[in-house]
Amino acid sequence: MQKFRFIVRDPKGLRADLAFVEGPFGRYLRGRHSADRTIWFYHGVLRRAAYWLHQSGRRLSSLERKDVPAILRSLGLKWPRPARSALHGGLKFRGRFEMPRRTTRWQSWTKDYLHFMESDRGLSATCRSYYCRVADRYMAWQFHRRRIDWRLVRPQDVWRYAAKIHGKGWKVKSVIDELSGLRQFLRFVHVRGGCSLALQHAVPSCSVSRSAGRILS
Repeated sequence: MQKFRFIVRDPKGLRADLAFVEGPFGRYLRGRHSADRTIWFYHGVLRRAAYWLHQSGRRLSSLERKDVPAILRSLGLKWPRPARSALHGGLKFRGRFEMPRRTTRWQSWTKDYLHFMESDRGLSATCRSYYCRVADRYMAWQFHRRRIDWRLVRPQDVWRYAAKIHGKGWKVKSVIDELSGLRQFLRFVHVRGGCSLALQHAVPSCSVSRSAGRILS
């Protein structure tokens, strides 16, 4: 990384931003079982981003996705792609990472699910975004070449999807989280009258052992 001389205009605000990087964001990364080197690198990138933003009188909490290219260019970071991932990670943690919107045939279900998670369950933007991606992945698989009719979905479809996920080589925790999110989404579809409760119950559990995970029916 290149060295820059920064003029600190708001020392108190800067200290708060750096404390956020080391504190809440650091705990978030450790909770995701990120490697120590990854945590060190992400911390370095977010700290430099905080300094960069302070030159414009801004706080790290104001970081937006559109700022990322300018930060990467200005700081002359040696590894732009990992640095971009670090900045995106900070945005996702704060719930400010907006994915490009695309139109899908099941968009009405996604929109209703987001509203339900916000108004009825009071979930954070980060949680809503994650659970929405889980639902989107499942519907993209389930209705890719079929008409959207939940009455035609069978428990066997859910089992095949779970087996597909497990066969991707994901980490056991990722499989558990995905299936848990799918179970919650199918519960929502049932509450809205879209499918029977059998689909939610059809989502298998995933056991964790020292050697490997195993999907249980």
